[in-house]
Amino acid sequence: MTSRLITLWDSPETGPISASGLQVIDDHLPLGSILAVGPDQPEDLAPHQAISLSNFPARDMRHPGRRGQYYMGRHLARRALKALDLPSDGLTSNADGSCQWPPATVGSISHTRGLAAAWVAPNDAYPGLGIDVERQRDLSAAAQRYVLTPQEAESQDISAVMRFSAKEAIYKCLAPRDVAPLRFHDVSIFADGCRLRFEPSTQCSWGRHLNDLQGFYYWTENHVLTMVWSHH
Repeated sequence: MTSRLITLWDSPETGPISASGLQVIDDHLPLGSILAVGPDQPEDLAPHQAISLSNFPARDMRHPGRRGQYYMGRHLARRALKALDLPSDGLTSNADGSCQWPPATVGSISHTRGLAAAWVAPNDAYPGLGIDVERQRDLSAAAQRYVLTPQEAESQDISAVMRFSAKEAIYKCLAPRDVAPLRFHDVSIFADGCRLRFEPSTQCSWGRHLNDLQGFYYWTENHVLTMVWSHH
């Protein structure tokens, strides 16, 4: 089987995800999509320093670390698009900071300290993709009340930060379809093995869209990765 996963590390030993972990992720990627993962900062500072500030969606992106993450996200996206023989020029930002994807493509970018990822596919295969990467951490009690539904708070199958990440991935996946409003308590996230299962709450006005979604998660000692995709 041809790999659907591109990595920018010289070897798995130098990256935050083991070789076996990369294989698990590759095995669960939906057909026709490409995921590119790598460090959140470029080794060579010169390329991302040359990016025009006009390409950045917010003033705080002038921070060198944020510039590096922005550069790596777009760099990974271009690598993934080229692997699918899809257009890879441009990739400017929308007003909300999300990537403006070329015509006939869909994608999602995420980055956190130590890890960046970009996931792309033709939009005739998948109407939406959402990926989120987070650092492993314990959410405060206040954050858990904000993020978790009562059903999730009683469940121990996955961590609170993983549920937070999965909801972020859902929102990214549904963004091209203008599904709104999207609130943390609209959906409960549960796990069946490495797969994610979604249940709408009584307050959710867009629950029918959850029937079109599939999800997957993976975690390491330091990171959480969640992926959600919609299908026709």
